[in-house]
Amino acid sequence: MASEVPLLLVNYIIHIALARYLGVEAYGIFGVLMSLYLINRAFFGNGLPKAVSKLISGSKGDISRLYASSLKVQWYLTLCFALIYIVFAKGFAVLLHDPSLTYYIMLMGIISIPLSMVSLYSSGFLNGLRMYKEQAIIKTALPILRLGFVFLFLVLGFKLLGVLAGFLLSLIITFFICLRYTKKIKSSITSKRLIKLHAEGNVSSARKILFFALPLTIAALAYTLLRNVSIIFIKYFLNDNAAVGVYTAASTLSNVPFMIFVPVSFTLLSSISMASASGNITLVRKYISQSLRYVLLLLLPLTALLAATSQELLTFLYSETYASGASVLSLLLVSSVLLAIFSALASVITGVGKPKFEMISGILFMIVLLGLSILLIPSLGLIGAAIAFLITSFIALAVAGIYVYKLFNTLMSLRSFIVISLCSGITFIFAWLWHYSGILLLVNYAVLAGLYFLLLYLFGEIKEEDVVFVKKLIKLGK
Repeated sequence: MASEVPLLLVNYIIHIALARYLGVEAYGIFGVLMSLYLINRAFFGNGLPKAVSKLISGSKGDISRLYASSLKVQWYLTLCFALIYIVFAKGFAVLLHDPSLTYYIMLMGIISIPLSMVSLYSSGFLNGLRMYKEQAIIKTALPILRLGFVFLFLVLGFKLLGVLAGFLLSLIITFFICLRYTKKIKSSITSKRLIKLHAEGNVSSARKILFFALPLTIAALAYTLLRNVSIIFIKYFLNDNAAVGVYTAASTLSNVPFMIFVPVSFTLLSSISMASASGNITLVRKYISQSLRYVLLLLLPLTALLAATSQELLTFLYSETYASGASVLSLLLVSSVLLAIFSALASVITGVGKPKFEMISGILFMIVLLGLSILLIPSLGLIGAAIAFLITSFIALAVAGIYVYKLFNTLMSLRSFIVISLCSGITFIFAWLWHYSGILLLVNYAVLAGLYFLLLYLFGEIKEEDVVFVKKLIKLGK
């Protein structure tokens, strides 16, 4: 998990820097392009790479055929994807009422080529061969190269085109690093290293694993769309780059709670899978209750602090120009928490061997979001987009919650829910009534976070098992 930290930090640094340097309108265009980039990453980063990783780790012999065939399939998919972007770029730009986007969209298609290859090599080949050190180097090198190239081109005056060129060059160089490690893979294909891999299975199980990966791929794509497509909807319905820029700033900050939760989600999925495979339903119920408690324990106070100081936070990080997005940020923060809890419940459902739930629900929730966006954005603008996302997130959580409760007859302790909600509510009130601006805002967060944990302690909600859980997370991040 620690290897993901540089990417997250660099993404936030780039977003904040571009919002200030490019101005709100150009930053809005960047937001549209980054939505497309994240959609591409979701498509190429899930499915085939994960299936290849499982096949390689489970192979007991020669994997040269798997290596060659998977590379060939990924190339075909990538070229088709890139051609769609390039051929239909003008039409898509016209659909968004902005022909100036044409060449940017074409460039996004070109960027998808090295992006898909890096995903296959890193998440597929290297992960399958358990070359975790090399994989970590790639995941660290990519954001560092991206940051360097983006700021270099900005200094040279290339602005948005330079930003995309920075993304492209960093991916190309990372791909060449992957090719260097490919030599190690080729030399390892028939070596004792593969023979020693303890996982069971062989290449003949490819179809089974690919069918398992397919719904997860569609689900990942659907949920990436769910979290990013509102920016494209705003561009389409309002045709206002400044409005898109403000929403992009709010949306980027609102993702913080969700990103913090990711390690918990991965841990939960693994734990639920093992407990379910052993038939230990009691343990599954315990994991469900504990995980939901930890999500609320960590994310509710964070959301309370950020929502109560949304205007000051936007001004501090992005500048006064983006302060109008304060209400949007508050709504999106709540949506982010709802999606984080939904993600925990979806991990439970996937962990017990029902991956199609995420695929089907993801598609249905996208339809709901589309309908609400059509209804609310033209009349309410950015607030309408935030409300549409909030309602969709609430429906997603309700559906997953009912499904999990029907399966296991449990969610979380009512007492813990009440105590955590009460302490978070008190923290919100204090943050609303007392907060500073600028750098002193961080002092607010530190003091009020201390108040929150003090309240939890006084209510007897902090337990010894919580300390053990934190230690596990720290160990997981190493």
